[in-house]
Amino acid sequence: MDWLNSGGGPFIFADADTAKQWRGTGGSSVNGGVTDYARACGVEGYLGLTRCGLGEALVLGDEPLQTAIDATSHGIVLIRWVYCDSMKCAEDAVANLPSELPSLAPPIEFRLLRERAELFDSAWDIRLGDSRNSRLVEIRPGVNLATTERYTLGRRFNFVVHRITPK
Repeated sequence: MDWLNSGGGPFIFADADTAKQWRGTGGSSVNGGVTDYARACGVEGYLGLTRCGLGEALVLGDEPLQTAIDATSHGIVLIRWVYCDSMKCAEDAVANLPSELPSLAPPIEFRLLRERAELFDSAWDIRLGDSRNSRLVEIRPGVNLATTERYTLGRRFNFVVHRITPK
């Protein structure tokens, strides 16, 4: 599993066309003086939405946890590492991810305009083209639900899991 790390701010999940408009710390994709990065940092809780150009971006709030992304037959799973004994333990835990977990927050409804979506660092101005901290996935466009769940096993591991599924 490939884990992404941010530069200290939240991760963003948006369809690829919307992501191309993201300006990170370098400006705003919407009319206004606040940078896209600053708006993302203002999101409270585990998940939130912010405008990006003509679309909307899902902000992975709370802490800037290293995050992995996995495409499944049901949608997209974002796994955020709170703590874990080892990389091997994390891989085993993710491979055995239960289909249902305790909810941490109400689901968020959001729209994806295209069939490709990207997870990336909110500080990044996507026009710069450095994709080391981003991943593209295929997803069904339209209205989606994003859930927030806790996946933990005592002191061995603790993950925050977001499932993104078509509504």
